[in-house]
Amino acid sequence: MKKIIPYLIIPLLIVLLILLLIDNKKDVNPKAITINTDHNYLYNGNKTLVEINLYLNDSKSPLINKDAISDVVIRNLESNKVLDLELVSITSSHNETYLSENYVMYTYKFKMPNLSSKFEINNAYIDFILTNQNSYTFKIGSINLTYLINSKELNWKTIDSKKNNSNDLSISSLVIETEEEINNIELVSINNKPYNYSYINKTLIINIDTPYYISYIPVIIKTSDNIYYLNNHYYVTDYNLIERANNNLNIYELN
Repeated sequence: MKKIIPYLIIPLLIVLLILLLIDNKKDVNPKAITINTDHNYLYNGNKTLVEINLYLNDSKSPLINKDAISDVVIRNLESNKVLDLELVSITSSHNETYLSENYVMYTYKFKMPNLSSKFEINNAYIDFILTNQNSYTFKIGSINLTYLINSKELNWKTIDSKKNNSNDLSISSLVIETEEEINNIELVSINNKPYNYSYINKTLIINIDTPYYISYIPVIIKTSDNIYYLNNHYYVTDYNLIERANNNLNIYELN
């Protein structure tokens, strides 16, 4: 009998330990995080998808179920400037930790809306309306959809991006080497805003100055004779953005 007792005690201890862990396990308080981002795209029909990132700490959130989402709109605070979006897919990317909680970054991809002119909102919000009529609103930064006519695609050789400091939220400059010399440059712009630049020996260096995070950067180069564009090129893939976002971080508690 004495030999049997240890074999009975060990399973009982394991069961008690499991019960203790379950009892002490904290319920997850569902939250969402967005990072103020310059969402810049050049309108080119349906060739490009508009991407919005959202960080969630709840793997059961209806926000990661495409079938649970009926409508999505981007708007300004006053709701007098609204853009309807068609959701194509939701993909998960990587994990990040904030205040000891684990978040997964989800990328929402939408069809490029039909445009006949430029569309821009400096302080943009995204509304998710669910099939159960619940809705969520998140601040996302800015959105700029540039519409061009009578323009040429830039014939480039190499493209690179740089940061002044690896801990910076966003890139500080673009470096574009062109195949041919571009003569008589009058303006270099991104989302209809002029940027400082230098152009020497077929190398264009654009100084990026934005308080927001930035990834897609369509570049417009206006000369005395032509308008050139560098399409919706994705320059950098960043991780651990939450810990570097500081004032650009928006945190929401979800119902």
